[in-house]
Amino acid sequence: VEYAKLVVYLAKDKRKSAVLQATEGMGLVTKNMNHQIIYRTLAFFHDRDTDDVTGGKNIQQFMDWCNAEDPILDLDDDYVLVGRVSLLLRGLGNAFNLKLRVTQYWRSEAERLLRSAGVRA
Repeated sequence: VEYAKLVVYLAKDKRKSAVLQATEGMGLVTKNMNHQIIYRTLAFFHDRDTDDVTGGKNIQQFMDWCNAEDPILDLDDDYVLVGRVSLLLRGLGNAFNLKLRVTQYWRSEAERLLRSAGVRA
């Protein structure tokens, strides 16, 4: 349910809600708790790798930048795994010259799960 909320917030571009969900609902802790960097990190791992998120950096450069600016100190391993799946799917899409924004595909299922659990996002 917690991850479904994040998917919906990212799909709707609700930056503040996405950051609050990750930090308060999912237990994300970073060194500086910089909301702008947290949002870009969330968007990168769980949604897209567009220039507005990465600043034009490649994957390694962006990850290095995030770690230098505001390193993640704590995050449940389950959320890390899901982020990696998102990266892998987008990487496969890139091989076919497709720029995917995965939360747009996952949003309806996330909303269905939240409705069935009686949760609003």
